[in-house]
Amino acid sequence: MNNPGWPDGERGATKYCKGPSPMSTSNENDYSEHLPTGLAGRLVAGLVLVVFLGSLFGTGIADVFFPVQGVQLIGEEAQEQERTASRARLRDGSLARSYEDKLRHHSQVRDFLLPRYAYYKFFYFDQAPDGITVGKEHWMFRLERIRLSPQSDSVLASCAVNSIVALDRRLLGNGVQLCVLPVPRKAWVAQRFLPRGVDGRHAVDDLLIEGLLEHVVSTVDLREAHAAAEPAEVYFKLDTHWTPRAARQAAREFARSAGILKEESQRKGTLRTLPPDFRFSNGFAILRSLGVDLATIDLERLGLRMPEFQRLSFGAGLERWMRQPKPLSPLALAGTSFSKNERVARFLVHFSGERVLDGTLAARPYGTSVQKTLVMYAPYQSEGLLKRLFWELPISSIFHAFTPAGPGVGEAFSRCFQVFPAQEHQSWQPPARYWRSVGGDDLVTLGRATRTVLNLPGGALAHSGDGVALLHIVGEVQDAPLLVSVVHDGMSVKVSLQPGDFDITLPILAPGPSSAALRVDVHSTQEARFKLVSASLQHQPVGSGRFKLSQLELEDRTELVPLAPILLGRRAALLMQCLAGRGALQDVVLELWLEGQDEPRRIRFAELNAGAAVLLDLGHSAGHRLSRVVLRAERAAPRVHLASVSSGA
Repeated sequence: MNNPGWPDGERGATKYCKGPSPMSTSNENDYSEHLPTGLAGRLVAGLVLVVFLGSLFGTGIADVFFPVQGVQLIGEEAQEQERTASRARLRDGSLARSYEDKLRHHSQVRDFLLPRYAYYKFFYFDQAPDGITVGKEHWMFRLERIRLSPQSDSVLASCAVNSIVALDRRLLGNGVQLCVLPVPRKAWVAQRFLPRGVDGRHAVDDLLIEGLLEHVVSTVDLREAHAAAEPAEVYFKLDTHWTPRAARQAAREFARSAGILKEESQRKGTLRTLPPDFRFSNGFAILRSLGVDLATIDLERLGLRMPEFQRLSFGAGLERWMRQPKPLSPLALAGTSFSKNERVARFLVHFSGERVLDGTLAARPYGTSVQKTLVMYAPYQSEGLLKRLFWELPISSIFHAFTPAGPGVGEAFSRCFQVFPAQEHQSWQPPARYWRSVGGDDLVTLGRATRTVLNLPGGALAHSGDGVALLHIVGEVQDAPLLVSVVHDGMSVKVSLQPGDFDITLPILAPGPSSAALRVDVHSTQEARFKLVSASLQHQPVGSGRFKLSQLELEDRTELVPLAPILLGRRAALLMQCLAGRGALQDVVLELWLEGQDEPRRIRFAELNAGAAVLLDLGHSAGHRLSRVVLRAERAAPRVHLASVSSGA
């Protein structure tokens, strides 16, 4: 979406340009920029020392005359407390943290001194809790949302994009249009306020959003609007969430993207501005976590102003429906605390004039709200009740399941693929020699370690990595829950299974086009038994139109040609199966030729075995016509047993 504006009357006043990120990753701060110089600096340091000593001796005196029992720990907790106290050292700050902990739990004077002590440490020395860093002009950031997982920017972005594309295509197959609003990270928006030497990795946000647009996923791109505004208009300085103004802008752009943005005179509800002291703590969550009493701080010294909150009121009938949305509406919003806190669903109703079910959830993994919303609609989806799902998605939340061992998607996201069945699919059973399973039809007793129960060697499956290929497994779990992981090309998809029979379909994801090996691991923290009854691959998405490709065998290549150029839709995909009985092929190149283009799109695979399947999502070329597919390999021309294209809206 090009140049989305702020809601009426809310345009940012100042523009700024994002310069290149510093290459250094040092996290050292220069405290001198906050300390006064000369005598004033010595007075500040003396004040902090007086507060510290006052709390120390004051606590001792108060505890003599007014003893406090405090929290009495026993067992392992008491032993851990003793070990922590014995390891506390002045030079690394652990003694100060131990002292603060005692103040919180045992001191009579903590309510008076500790909030001031915490504020002085924050304001003059940029001291913050573990996991938080303080940048320029007291901007606070979560470290995990700056550093991310150690994979490269392109790998992080492509893994995230492919998982979202897989969900988009799955929902399309069930008649649901997904509209994604990726919320740029605070480190992207407020990059110039990051601590000196900290690289915010802002390229990840850009690559992710551009990847979604390239794959023709309906995407609300807020980068231009956010870059044109002051960072404080988008994100709270001392909180991890966006501001009410940014939330209202998101609701407006959601409505615009769906083509349902109403003129101001046609919008629903009455908008009112709340008093400035309403919800005083909102926007100060990180500062409050320090133990600072907000009533004692000077907002002007921190360069802050109270956020302006606006609320909507609707008619009695609509208000009742917003609380109890029955019957369900064709429009729904899924999202996180970003939308829950600022009531984005209500503003979406306001801007669109339509009823929108609020499926947002706070403090849950990013896929949970999508899964919960789909569950609500599942009994009625055969009638096509849900037409459009808006999804507010903070980019930082996507990477919570990424680890140094590799990127992955968590259980909440995987559950989304179990709610709506694949309406149309083609199954493909690899040759028996390729499946290497454990136990056959027998129950296998699993220990408490991770165990591989299914292997598919490299070269047996080649695909585009974005959910066009799915793994369908059927079996049984007994005695205890299991965690199932599909691991492929360094990326994992996980889902938990309760005791009983199971029948699940999981997307096979990868950072990009891949023909690497695939395995299925199971893990339990208790003794459990597991039986794998069947396993097969599915081809998804599949459009309603089916087109066979004729094979033209040439000396150095194989060309696959339709009777007439095929108009591709977003649910377009290519299925091929290599001829059995031939040797493995190395360095395979697949060329997709579209009408009106001088150069094809080239996709490379390291290897293809005899009888291997090739599954490619063609939705990124929606609106174009496919004229032919060309296959080449290092030493021999690939030959195929069958080839077809499916295409739909």
